[in-house]
Amino acid sequence: MAITGRYGYNIVTGVGVSGQSIILALNTVSGVYDYDSLNDALNNSIGDEIYIKLLSDITLDKVLTMDSGKKVTINLNSYTLTLPRIDDNYGVIVKNGTLIIEGDGNVVVPGRLGFGTPSTTTTGHIVINGGTYVGESTEYLFGCYNGSITINGGSFKALYCILNNFIEDPSHNLMTGVATVNGGSFEVTDTDDYFRPFIFLGDVKVTGEADYRVHTAENLAIALKNGGTVTLTGDFAIDDMALDVYMPYYLGINTIGVPAGKTVVLDLNGHTISQTKECTSSYAVISNNGNLTINDSVGTGKITFKDTGITDPSNSWSSYVIRNDGTLIINGGAFEHFGEQTNNAHSAVFQYAGNTTINGGIFTVPHSRSVRIWNGILNISGGTFNGQIWLHAAMKNPNMTLNISGGSFSPSGGDKSSVFINNVSGTYDVSITGGTFNTKIGVDKPELLTGAITGGTFTDVAISNTYSGLFNEAYELVANEDGTSTLVPKQAE
Repeated sequence: MAITGRYGYNIVTGVGVSGQSIILALNTVSGVYDYDSLNDALNNSIGDEIYIKLLSDITLDKVLTMDSGKKVTINLNSYTLTLPRIDDNYGVIVKNGTLIIEGDGNVVVPGRLGFGTPSTTTTGHIVINGGTYVGESTEYLFGCYNGSITINGGSFKALYCILNNFIEDPSHNLMTGVATVNGGSFEVTDTDDYFRPFIFLGDVKVTGEADYRVHTAENLAIALKNGGTVTLTGDFAIDDMALDVYMPYYLGINTIGVPAGKTVVLDLNGHTISQTKECTSSYAVISNNGNLTINDSVGTGKITFKDTGITDPSNSWSSYVIRNDGTLIINGGAFEHFGEQTNNAHSAVFQYAGNTTINGGIFTVPHSRSVRIWNGILNISGGTFNGQIWLHAAMKNPNMTLNISGGSFSPSGGDKSSVFINNVSGTYDVSITGGTFNTKIGVDKPELLTGAITGGTFTDVAISNTYSGLFNEAYELVANEDGTSTLVPKQAE
């Protein structure tokens, strides 16, 4: 049975939503009763569990406060809910009870603040299961002081911050709010170098993989720390202010990287991450202890680093664009390491442990190595390497595997080898089935090496200086028109 509510909405009772006592189908005329209708439905409806389904766009002209203690679900139902344009308060405040928003549709936040549980005495809870939330000039889409805010899904875009849990703010030391993110798509748009944007602030527990669109160092750090899909939306530089001030204060970290147990797919999207830093100890622009895949969907993306530090004569430390201690996959992008130093341990990619797979990309280190590994597995099927591939026996009894099936390899600086295997100790298994080598494949102790070269294209310099025993005896070099030679299986006589 349907009856008309006091402010122009329909109350439909007994409609089968399990465990809920009432369904309200909100359909006001010309927005006249929008605020009164929604306020009445949230706070004065019969029953402890209320379900509201929008049947038209709703525009609020003043703050909507929920203090009923009820559990209220709003289904956007493909319509738009517009919050009031207010600069000194949240558009929707949940003091007592639970507000759930679900369904496709839009929520527009024209003011400075969106949804909040802001009172020190609040026991309010906000749960977001879906919808598209946009606040082009919004400071916080969601502010959690006490109670809780949980985001399970949806798309969120704000000027400065999506979700702020004020528990970490010293000026709000009485707050005990719980902020949780289990999924969703997140982007902040502000470009002010002083008032920097953060997707999340305070103690926000991210338990699920989300989708992030980022254009600052701080938000790249947030996204990599939490895991998920990360797309660059602009070029940016990583500066000392981000690493030494903003990230430690707001995020509790001063490095950018993927922690153990997290999985990240990073799309450079044609954009550039740059950094200039005077290094005096080991440093990486991005570190990986989890699972990191780097793509470049546009084809012009890059990460470029200039180390202005003074060379360490003993090579006891070095700097890198990427350090891997987990699983790293690179499918595209350019990775550059520049500087004045002659430290032969600097590299675009350094693997301390784990597995690295390179399927494409350009790796440029004019003064040193493009890729250096201390342990683990290195697979290369493509890419351009302007700098040596170095299997470096720096650890005691390392266990390394090198598989090359494609790519173009040239040394840089004083190196003479496109690939050099420093197997003075440990176990080394090498399989080279393809690739183009402009200089030799060098090895310290070929007698201790397992595996062989069974493919690839080589210049005359590479052939004459590579230890002949590395070439599998069942294969032969066949000359090409360009002066190179390709290793192919011998033909049966």
